[in-house]
Amino acid sequence: NAKKPLILVQREKEAFLPEGELKFLTAILSACGLSLADISLVNYHSLEVKSYAPLVEHFGSRQVLLFDVTPAQLGMPINFPPFQVQAFKETRYMQAPALHLVEADVTLKKNLWTALKNMFGI
Repeated sequence: NAKKPLILVQREKEAFLPEGELKFLTAILSACGLSLADISLVNYHSLEVKSYAPLVEHFGSRQVLLFDVTPAQLGMPINFPPFQVQAFKETRYMQAPALHLVEADVTLKKNLWTALKNMFGI
């Protein structure tokens, strides 16, 4: 968590991500100038407290990427569409479909890349 971005995924059967999705995520991070060592990867399904405030506080995150997790699931009092970078309480959030869906769809990949460039100032 060297650079503090928090990435939330939702996987019921895996601890984090299957190998293929982890490889795709690693490629995304690399394009943003980040590595797995720079981020916190959390499986929403395994959280005891499913709320944005304790998560952001615990990890000290100023950027939160939600893959297959919605703002409503985190108890956020705001809602925003996928791929829109949304500032809320000194943190920037972006939600997107599950990684395997993004990887399989060129339009979703382009939308994700546009959002990531905005979020990380690329």
